[in-house]
Amino acid sequence: MFLKLPQKVILAGVAIAALLLGGAELRAAGGRDCDANAVVYCGALSQAELQEKMRAGDGRRSGAELQGLIYNGGWGITQAGIASRDTVIGSVRKDGTVWVGGEMVATGALSSGRQFMPGSYKQGDLWVRPPSVSFRSSELPAFVHMPDGRFRWAIIQSCGNPVRAQPVTRVVEKPVTRVVEKPVTRVVEKPVTRVVEKPVAVVQRPVVVQAPPVQPLPETGVGEALGMAAGTNAVYWTARHFRRSRASLKNALRQHR
Repeated sequence: MFLKLPQKVILAGVAIAALLLGGAELRAAGGRDCDANAVVYCGALSQAELQEKMRAGDGRRSGAELQGLIYNGGWGITQAGIASRDTVIGSVRKDGTVWVGGEMVATGALSSGRQFMPGSYKQGDLWVRPPSVSFRSSELPAFVHMPDGRFRWAIIQSCGNPVRAQPVTRVVEKPVTRVVEKPVTRVVEKPVTRVVEKPVAVVQRPVVVQAPPVQPLPETGVGEALGMAAGTNAVYWTARHFRRSRASLKNALRQHR
């Protein structure tokens, strides 16, 4: 039978226990369920008490029987896990969620017990059902195993009943790496000034050739003209006489031979 306690009382008890123990051993405030449905009779309020009952029994059932139900019952619970520092104080709520330190770490919880209740199904020697079927209060303190900050299993402290649930996937925001674009140095090609050779217009200027000065003809009168004609006539007759004399000489020489 579950003891119904106000949530404020439970949280206050957990805080006081943590201060008193200084973190050396986990203890939880709350009542004990010493009834036929409790897997561990009267439960356990500290890790040390739970380990001892699992080893030596709870006064009604042997340690071997408890180990068979809890360690070998398919819950994933181990002796090392119960003693681990990764096992912390949390709570299982009637809505099927599991909480640690004010943060929801699992959903869809299924609790267990020795007795059948409507809505239960059998797993080994225990009956499994959602907390909404078996819980009388809104939440119950529990040992919650959280290796690497991720839910694995829980054990209700008041009765030692194992609990399984689906761990909540935590969204870890990765730091955003900002890509700083470096200014791009652009090479601006300056326009090349091309020297275009313009065709040279060669203008051939006409060469002015100066003609030699025209020598004026000598001035001749009528007398000079007649003199020149007479001279020319004398030359003519002299030459003719010479040719005839030459011919006469040649004939004379022929005859003499």
